[in-house]
Amino acid sequence: MGVVYAGFDPVIGRKVAIKTMLTDALRPEDFQEYKARFQREAQSAGVLAHPNIVTVYDFGEDEGVLYLTMEFLEGRTLHDLMEEQPIFAMDSILPMFEQITSALHYAHSRHIIHRDIKPANIMVLENRVVKVTDFGIAKIMSGGMTQTGGILGTPNYMSPEQVTGRPVDGRADIFSLGVILYEVVTGTKPFGGDNITTVIYRIVHENPVPPRELDASIHPGVARIISKALNKNPAERYANCLELMEELRHFRTLGSSVPAFATVPISVPAAVAAGTPKPPLETPPTSPPKPPLDVPLTPRPVMAPSPERHTSRSLSVLVALLLICVFGAGAYYLGPKLRPWMAALGMGHSTSRPVAVRASRAVSARPTMPAAPVITPPPASPSSASSTAKSPTSQAPAAVAPAAKMKPERTHRLAERASETIKPADVGTLRVTSNVIGASITLDDQTRPEWVTPYTFTNLAPGSHDVMVAKDGYEGVARRITVVAGQSHTLNLSLTTPTGAFKLMTNPPGADVRIDGKDYGPSPVRAVLPAGRHTYVLRQGRITSPTREFVIRSGSYVTQTVSLTRARAATGTVSIRTIPPGATIIVDGMAMGRLTPTRITLRVGPHILIVSKAGYQPFRDEVDIQRGQSVPVEVLLRGLAP
Repeated sequence: MGVVYAGFDPVIGRKVAIKTMLTDALRPEDFQEYKARFQREAQSAGVLAHPNIVTVYDFGEDEGVLYLTMEFLEGRTLHDLMEEQPIFAMDSILPMFEQITSALHYAHSRHIIHRDIKPANIMVLENRVVKVTDFGIAKIMSGGMTQTGGILGTPNYMSPEQVTGRPVDGRADIFSLGVILYEVVTGTKPFGGDNITTVIYRIVHENPVPPRELDASIHPGVARIISKALNKNPAERYANCLELMEELRHFRTLGSSVPAFATVPISVPAAVAAGTPKPPLETPPTSPPKPPLDVPLTPRPVMAPSPERHTSRSLSVLVALLLICVFGAGAYYLGPKLRPWMAALGMGHSTSRPVAVRASRAVSARPTMPAAPVITPPPASPSSASSTAKSPTSQAPAAVAPAAKMKPERTHRLAERASETIKPADVGTLRVTSNVIGASITLDDQTRPEWVTPYTFTNLAPGSHDVMVAKDGYEGVARRITVVAGQSHTLNLSLTTPTGAFKLMTNPPGADVRIDGKDYGPSPVRAVLPAGRHTYVLRQGRITSPTREFVIRSGSYVTQTVSLTRARAATGTVSIRTIPPGATIIVDGMAMGRLTPTRITLRVGPHILIVSKAGYQPFRDEVDIQRGQSVPVEVLLRGLAP
């Protein structure tokens, strides 16, 4: 695809990565179209400002070479780590996927699809920060390069819709994440093969071996997540990366039943069968509503009633009607005769105390709301009391005795709770998300430990609410949102790392600068650093300065100038006298421009001394100069032979 160079930006004073795109395979008439697509995708990738996405600084063309200038990363790719350690523990997987899903969700929310999520495009830095690289590269290459070279590399991590040339959206990246998750927990690629054709066929038509058949120690919850992420039908996968991460974070609480991999027939275009897929389109597919994960899709059998069952049911209804008529007639004729006996036995109506029959009925009529309170109504009027006493249902005082004996303060608290109960049509819901998963949420100056992004608030009263999202190492973001009754709202907040600029100049310039243990090149340098305390060291020649500290505050611009005093080199002197005088002197092959007798200052160490005069033989000697000492040299020049 290209060649990557390590470069240095002298204006900003930072090390950069320069990725050049190979275009030799393009025809001259296709280059301009390819260049335009390169610029569009480079601009899209350049606007992605996320701590887990590599930063694109610049793009351009130099003598026909298209290049991207990006953030220089020091670390190893996930592919390299998987070569050394094929299987990862979940404690290592979760922090890594937290950052990857956060980066992809941020990009997807801006309608940017990666299209080439694979271990080689995931960089793990030395400080364990994960960076997703090469956004937009797959789309740049899809238009021109794949026309001549087929699919770029082996598509082990591509989704079925991608390898078949169908429209793709963010769920294609989720499928790729499922492939990576399968591989890091099992140590095996789910869709392997010796050639591209085999891999494509398996991605489209075959399901991988269930993870727990390869390793029974894999948690069933993890196997369930992999199965859903690798569904052939995009509508059956996770709707977004936040849903995937939410289940990964709580995989231990998922049920033990693992759904089988779903097989969806997908027609493969002839171009793909020939090894040249159609370029993916940008428009996301319309999909039917997704059923809940835990609801079985097995149809429930419907039994047709038999004639015998219908006949017996009719007879039962007739018998019940006859019994009701008999008992009703008996009560009508025998009631007046039995009433004196009932009064004597204490079974008559009691009118001494009215009871809250209406309140008890209100409670029993709402069994689905256990939090609904029992409230004693105000004293009834005499007429209503008498009517209540005549009601047959008032003969059951035991059913309402707890409400009648309730303490006043308890009744008051329940009344308050009743006033707080709001019907669903009178409230709204609010889902709060952020580009950094796990940020704490403050709602109307209140917060709770479980309020972390992503989180959905239900039963919010209509009106304005203040929401703030914060996390250590990031600048908090606050917004005010208006909640409308009966509606659902989503608030996505982007946290940014607090940074400041630091410029270091030296006098004279050119000293090597090392900030926080990282080389920034010769001075002057300028660096964008996170807020906090930092250190730098200067090195000039063999001399290294002491470590100095400085503090960066969010949004600040700190400038420092350091005067470097060049240390005097250790020297000594040599005193030269010749007979006869007037000889010239050459030291280490360089004429000194002096005549004897003279005194010359030289650096400490050995030197070659040559003394010459016309008509005399040259004199050559080696002198060793010591620090602060003077070496005398006396030479008797000999004349040349006649």
